[in-house]
Amino acid sequence: MSGAEAPEGGLSATEADLTGEVCAGGALATSSPNSMGDMGLPIYHGPISRQRCEELLGRKGKDGSYLIRDSETIQGALCLCVYKQKIVYTYRILQTHTGYYTLQTCTGTQELYFKTLQELIRHYKKRNQGLSTRLRYSVKRKTMVPQADDSNDCHDYENVESSDYVVVLPD
Repeated sequence: MSGAEAPEGGLSATEADLTGEVCAGGALATSSPNSMGDMGLPIYHGPISRQRCEELLGRKGKDGSYLIRDSETIQGALCLCVYKQKIVYTYRILQTHTGYYTLQTCTGTQELYFKTLQELIRHYKKRNQGLSTRLRYSVKRKTMVPQADDSNDCHDYENVESSDYVVVLPD
């Protein structure tokens, strides 16, 4: 696959660079989980712990079982957790500042970008896409994930303390 080609539904890293999907230096901008538009997915379990995730996937007990949860270490990131042979493999999902999703990859591996989490899942259900095993059995949550209420947050500049500012221009 050349740099400009992409799988069905995804963008290659080269295309993402050309369309401004990646921030300077190749870093991805993430947003809070509450601002991600796909959180109505039944496979999204919200802020469950790694241990709880392993319990849920272990209970299903089938290779290729998967779910999505919030990352415990990176705010705004998600984790795609996949069960194979009694081991849970965790892949970090990041979202670009323009809303595309990608799995964090190691250096030298081409990153793919997807408009929705559904497209990302559909892609990784195919064989030989770089995961420990393809996604086969979704583990759905039993109840709705509570969403934070941002209605009381003030997003204006008048209420920001001056200590939150950094002087970037010379005096």
